[in-house]
Amino acid sequence: MAQGGVTFRSVFANSEFRALWTAQVLSIAGDQLARVALTLLVFIRTNSSGWAALTYALTFIPDLVGGPLLSGLADRFP
Repeated sequence: MAQGGVTFRSVFANSEFRALWTAQVLSIAGDQLARVALTLLVFIRTNSSGWAALTYALTFIPDLVGGPLLSGLADRFP
């Protein structure tokens, strides 16, 4: 690595980056907990592992469809 390169220590020394990174990690963890809670609710109500698996899989559709379709709009507007 070149002299004076960027390290993890130097990046995490920035308090604004630490706050943004922490918020992102908590958001991802919250989304995952919501997916698991919804899946457990479906399993408890239906007693079917198939419906529970389908519910868990369907929670990824907004990310998979929305990202590619809406990224073009994000590029066009400031």
